[in-house]
Amino acid sequence: MRKFRLLWSAPVLALALSPSLAAASEADTFVSVLRRFGVSVDNVLASKKPCLCFGGSVNDQVGALMVSQIGAGNSFVAVCHILRFDGAGAFQAAVNCESAGGTYVVLEK
Repeated sequence: MRKFRLLWSAPVLALALSPSLAAASEADTFVSVLRRFGVSVDNVLASKKPCLCFGGSVNDQVGALMVSQIGAGNSFVAVCHILRFDGAGAFQAAVNCESAGGTYVVLEK
């Protein structure tokens, strides 16, 4: 039984240590850096980075900065989303600041 376990664990260990399988891609590394700065990727409710929209129909409203991959995942775009909640505080929708005719700045501490 011990010999079987040793033979089974060697290929598993080799796969786990393989650089091509174990290493994160450079895009994954970039996304992890964004998350450390509080910027969510493809989930506006998870974002911890506020932004302020100027102009357009959402002028002077505060939102959340989010980053999305565009195209075939080859690049990223940052978007300030103004969050809409109902009377009970449940999330309803997100309005893109730039699509509503505004521009935005990222708020810092």
